[in-house]
Amino acid sequence: MVNSYKVAIHYENDCGFVEFLPQTNSVKVTLDNIGKAREVENYLAQSHELAAAQADLRTFSHKTMKASDNIESFKLVMSRLWQQTGVFVDWSRPS
Repeated sequence: MVNSYKVAIHYENDCGFVEFLPQTNSVKVTLDNIGKAREVENYLAQSHELAAAQADLRTFSHKTMKASDNIESFKLVMSRLWQQTGVFVDWSRPS
């Protein structure tokens, strides 16, 4: 059984997390601010065209992806979360 992948998030004084569930390729948002949680859910449910680094940090290709596609897509979509929703991703904080 594959474990889920969690990333801590916060908005103002509310702390929560976003979880990628590889068994079902789904994403779950846990945040007390329900309005912001819905905004994050809507953002993660959409398809995004993002520039993804290739063999080095100077070579990028544009890819269309959803956060629920796979773990790598999840991480890349999450890296743009703050710019789109104002919800900060705490990559180094355990969730």
